[in-house]
Amino acid sequence: MHDLSKYALMSVYNKKDVEIFAKKLIDLGYRIIATGGTKTYLEAKGISCIEVSTFTDKAEVFDGRLKTISYEILGGILFDRQKENHKYDVEKYAIPHIDIVVCNLYPFKDSPSIEMIDIGGPNMIRAAAKNYRYITVVANPNDYREAMDVLEHHEYNAAASVTFRKKLAKKAFGIITDYDQYIFAKFSSLDPEVTEEEVVPIRYGENPHQHATIFLNDAIRILPYGKTISYNNILDISSATAIVARFKEPAAVVIKHNNPCGFAVTTDRDTAFRLAWAGDEVSAFGSVVALNTRVSSSFLDEIEDKYIEVLAAPSFSQKFLQAIKDTKKNLRLITFDASKFSPIDGKSTNIGMLLQDKDEHFEALTIPADAPKLFHDNQFLRFSEIAVASMKSNAVALTMRIGEGKYMLLAAGFGQPNRVDCVRELIAPKINVSKEKLEFDSILASSDAFLPFPDLIDEMSELGLQYLMQPGGSKNDELVVTRAKEKGIYVLMTGRRHFLH
Repeated sequence: MHDLSKYALMSVYNKKDVEIFAKKLIDLGYRIIATGGTKTYLEAKGISCIEVSTFTDKAEVFDGRLKTISYEILGGILFDRQKENHKYDVEKYAIPHIDIVVCNLYPFKDSPSIEMIDIGGPNMIRAAAKNYRYITVVANPNDYREAMDVLEHHEYNAAASVTFRKKLAKKAFGIITDYDQYIFAKFSSLDPEVTEEEVVPIRYGENPHQHATIFLNDAIRILPYGKTISYNNILDISSATAIVARFKEPAAVVIKHNNPCGFAVTTDRDTAFRLAWAGDEVSAFGSVVALNTRVSSSFLDEIEDKYIEVLAAPSFSQKFLQAIKDTKKNLRLITFDASKFSPIDGKSTNIGMLLQDKDEHFEALTIPADAPKLFHDNQFLRFSEIAVASMKSNAVALTMRIGEGKYMLLAAGFGQPNRVDCVRELIAPKINVSKEKLEFDSILASSDAFLPFPDLIDEMSELGLQYLMQPGGSKNDELVVTRAKEKGIYVLMTGRRHFLH
């Protein structure tokens, strides 16, 4: 005759309170099926368990990689208790009635290695959650107490109510989703063979009281020069290298607190660096600098009197590396390979992991034939659009065309709750200092998003600015353009927004 015992399957990494739950289940008439580590733990607490292999006739193999993925175990979870053909198969193939699944997962988030990617656990949890009409799945130790209470006081002193089981199933699916998203995020930024060695400890996070770790992929290499790399350095390196990697022409960017305070593209490396540094020499102190060309020993003259925290480039000459040990002992050096950059942007939040494609929408624009001459240099427009897209929103970038293929960031307004303050508080002071020397027919203001009102036009007019590039899309576009014409300002609508948060 077929075994009609009630079974609870227990397979947990986090052993918190699992023995309390197991004892309660035994009191309620359940027999405990347990996997290796869980079985050993429970038996040490005096709790009798049945080994999984009792039903599968197969021992755990591959150092525990395979134990619960089996016909018998998953069948005992998945079968529909109301279908006669399911019940027939259960009896025919001696599949146990597993009514409760207690399982939590290997902590990949805390220890991101290949061996910490759980396989059997997600299978059991997903199967139990799918069959919530009959199965109680408990995937978080914090739910043990409530589960014990419901199981004990339910009318039939057996399975929990469907409402409660559905609630636990929803939690279980959420746990699996978060788990998979975290693995996906790590694999998007790490080499496919994830190892402990790629987890690089650093002194602290954004602030000294915060613990931090870097999960590095092989897109960058930290050279053994200067001080230990910091959390904030990594953020700035990521931004800086992403910006210069978008150009084939020599480019240089100066990053401070994850925003470009200087940025230039020209025909040679040293000129690009000089123009980028000149964009904001005050903010450039203690910055992260990235170049998209090889750094040779001649570049030492450019940085001799400058304090730079990190210098990133595709490569460094041996002469430069030898000299830097004696002249810039604290300078951190990074090499990068843009072909290995992750195609995904990710942010961890209190409520989940955010993943998105990178913002790479910088194709050549179609320019009206009657547009001012400045707008017919598509390379300059692309430079300007990348500049503003690299700034924290809200943002307005002021860029200057110095000559053919020679562009620089003149002033930057970023991180403000409104674009008027971007210009009034951050850009205007810099322009007013050198207003008489500027050639305004070579200067372009670019906005990361549309203008909801024409007030930015008024600010631009007071500064003498003549050209604006913005996405458009506001219900007040017509009003903005009308005000711009009144002020003698030409507006180009790109149709593409570049928020950055």
